[in-house]
Amino acid sequence: MVLEGLALAFFATSLALVAADLLSWRRTAWIRPSRRRPFEPARTETGARPRPAPDPWPRGSLRSSPATFLAALAGVLALAWASAAGPDHHVGAVAVAPWGAFVAASGLRARVTALDVQGAGLCIRYAAKPSFFVSWASLRSLRAPRTPLGGWRIDSVSGAVTLMPSDLFGHEGVLEAMVCLGVLTFDGRAWSRGPAPPVVATTVR
Repeated sequence: MVLEGLALAFFATSLALVAADLLSWRRTAWIRPSRRRPFEPARTETGARPRPAPDPWPRGSLRSSPATFLAALAGVLALAWASAAGPDHHVGAVAVAPWGAFVAASGLRARVTALDVQGAGLCIRYAAKPSFFVSWASLRSLRAPRTPLGGWRIDSVSGAVTLMPSDLFGHEGVLEAMVCLGVLTFDGRAWSRGPAPPVVATTVR
C-alpha cells in the first residue's frame, strides 16, 4: 500500500511539474521565435493595427512560486519509492534511486528563491548557492527553449545561466524586462544585442 502511494505521489508531482511548464510555455508564446516580436503591430484582415501598450515589466524582488519545489519533491518521492521497493524490485530501485537522489539534491540546492529586477540588472537568488547577477549592459542574448520542458538560456559577459519554466512561473514578465532593458532584438534564432552603431568622426571648428 505504501509502495503504491509513493508511486502515485511521484507521478502526480511529475504531472504537476509538466503542467506548470506547459502553462509557462503558453504565457511566453509572444517572445518565442515562432511568434511575432514584442510591441510589433498585429496584422488583421483590414491591415495593421497597433498592439495595446503592455503592462510595465516587474520590478523589485520577486519571490519564486511553489512550483520551484516540484522538481526536488519528485526526486525525493522517486528515492523513497525506490527505497520502499526493496529487494522485490531490486533492478528498478538501482535505476531509480541514483536519479532521485541527484534530482532531489540539485533541486534543493539550485532552487531559485527570488528574481530581483534591479536598475542595473537581474539578480537570480538560489536556495543554497551564490546568487548570479547579470547587468543589463553585459547581457548578450536570451535564447528560448525549444520544448515546453526546456529552460531559457541567458548569456552575458559574466557567464551563462538557465532559468527553467518553474523558476519563472508567475513572473514571466522578467523576460520582457531582459529584452527591453537589455536592448535586445530578435535575430531569427535568439534575442541578442545588436552591433554597436558606427562611430562617426566629427571635426571641431
